[in-house]
Amino acid sequence: TKSQNESAIACVDKISSDKIELPEDFFVAGMHELILSPENASNSQYFYLRLNRNYLLFILDQSIGWLYFFLWSVSFYPQVIMNFRRKSVVGFGFDYLGYDYVGFAAFSLYNCMLFWSPSVFNLYRENYPGASNPIQLNDVLFCLHAVLIQTVNLYQCLTYERGGQTLSKVCVTLLALVGVVTSVLVIVAKLGLSDYVGWFQILLLGSYIKVGSSVIKYIPQVLLNYKRKCTLGYAIDMAILDLSGGTACYLQVIIQAVNAADMTIITGNSGKLGIGFVSVFFDIILLTQHFCLYGKNNEGKLLELEKEVDEEKSPFVSQRLGSFLGSRVGFSPTTSAVLYHGGRGDLLASTASFRDVLNSKMDVQQEEVWANVMESVTGSRPGFGMDSRHGLKSYSSVKKNWR
Repeated sequence: TKSQNESAIACVDKISSDKIELPEDFFVAGMHELILSPENASNSQYFYLRLNRNYLLFILDQSIGWLYFFLWSVSFYPQVIMNFRRKSVVGFGFDYLGYDYVGFAAFSLYNCMLFWSPSVFNLYRENYPGASNPIQLNDVLFCLHAVLIQTVNLYQCLTYERGGQTLSKVCVTLLALVGVVTSVLVIVAKLGLSDYVGWFQILLLGSYIKVGSSVIKYIPQVLLNYKRKCTLGYAIDMAILDLSGGTACYLQVIIQAVNAADMTIITGNSGKLGIGFVSVFFDIILLTQHFCLYGKNNEGKLLELEKEVDEEKSPFVSQRLGSFLGSRVGFSPTTSAVLYHGGRGDLLASTASFRDVLNSKMDVQQEEVWANVMESVTGSRPGFGMDSRHGLKSYSSVKKNWR
């Protein structure tokens, strides 16, 4: 039996049926490899043990892991429920769904193979000698759950009214490029054409694909806020969930590394760290824009909007507002799969925060979709009220009733 500590080597002459006795100096924090070689046996059995310094830290590590699973997972549901209640995916950007679906599918393959396959874990240990498995059960279930939810979104896009929306040429090109690069690397690994490209490197590519799709998710919103100098339509509840989940993800990795005395848990898990970093980095920027830089301009933008539509009394005012908001204001929660752009590059007004989902007045009729959007605008500020007979209610009359 041997461990990471070169001086901790135990020779076990006799193994009982229910336990193995090892010397005290073997039990140090870290990753340990047990090799059982019974007499007259042709093959040895290998077991890997991770010994932690503190059991309470282990409990904290697991608790934080499931916390990030919950925070990130729950942010997927508002959009799915919104699509179901509307029976429409108009305003739901197919590009983002394509990026996120491919990203989570690739990352799920990476996590599942590394977590469940001993042969893949052996490949991991060849690249990180003496390392313990960085993937936890909550990591695997989070990815599988995300793929499931995005599959539901895909089904909704195929069956609900979508208003002629399709994947953009840019999205198709990028996804095709990912497929081509992956196929080329598989061929190179299969034929052994390069010493630097193996099956583990291809599997690791899955985590990098997810990090890239996460970056694509945030950049348009940051640029939009900067261009408009306001954060109108910014779903603060989704951003807080995302920031909390990213922070919990980082904390879990750090606690694991400290408790197991194994820094490869950090250095050998670049995918999880990358996703957590992207989430925290962009959420801090977005929240800074909302609370410190541009959020104070939201009321002025709303008053400007009220002034432009105050004379409008048409029963189709919601469609008028839809065109206006799609080109000037925009609604774009950052984590609920609704950060989307239309064919012209205009941000579409597709809201899906928890306030929208819990709105009992939600109607599935498309002519009322914009009315409901304006009624619960999803930011941390007052919304508008809509009336199909009289159009947009006064901002000031709504503001005084806001709680």
